[in-house]
Amino acid sequence: MLSSIGRAVLVVGAFASTPATFADDTGTEARTDSVVRSVCSNSGMVFNEAVSTLGQFDALVIGETHGTNEVPRDFLALICRSLVLEKKIQVGLEIPSDAVDAARLARLVRNGHRAKDILARSGFWRLSRDGRSSVSSARMVQYLLELEEAGFIRVVGFDMRVTGQEPFGDTASDHLLGDSELKTKTSRLLILLTGHGHADFATGSNSLSNSLANRGLSVLQLEYTHNGGTAWVCMSGKCGKTEIPPRGHCTTSIQLKLK
Repeated sequence: MLSSIGRAVLVVGAFASTPATFADDTGTEARTDSVVRSVCSNSGMVFNEAVSTLGQFDALVIGETHGTNEVPRDFLALICRSLVLEKKIQVGLEIPSDAVDAARLARLVRNGHRAKDILARSGFWRLSRDGRSSVSSARMVQYLLELEEAGFIRVVGFDMRVTGQEPFGDTASDHLLGDSELKTKTSRLLILLTGHGHADFATGSNSLSNSLANRGLSVLQLEYTHNGGTAWVCMSGKCGKTEIPPRGHCTTSIQLKLK
């Protein structure tokens, strides 16, 4: 069984690569190029070295601290950069599946008031107070759905917990791998964004990375490191802006450990 652990590298750079075309005619190609330019101009740093490694794996699991402005922008940049890969990209987010469905439907109605009504009927978007439902995260979801609509990626929510007592890793893996769009392994790449504890191979039944590896997928785990700052964090039932200490060591190259 192959599993991998890496450190995320934040390398500033503009998105300049051209994605593999899905066009049937010149007009469609022009439209898809326009979508990529429009969406990816809103992205942040680019994980250049991570992308060059992705072709070797079935899944990339990124561990993050919920509730920052930077992670959604940087994750969007990673997806934009990954469009050059010769794989079908499935983007997974640690939010409920019906929250993605609500955002997808809200986008389709293309009417501000109706879209807000649709999101208001979603328990996640209406009731969640942690960083996963922040304005920055919601904006990222909308940009990802724009890429999905253009045919570049598929977006999936994999937080299927009901009671909070379920083993997160297996519950999420079952949903991800049970999705009909995700069953073709050879040409598929899962790019998943989740909390640090769910990304870490060492967290037992809570580990999404470990669960996917146990199902025969080759998994690359990246940890999003930072120098500290503020994040909207929920702890012990209380949510708010919180000072967070530095995490890990920001480096200039990916260091992989294969085991």
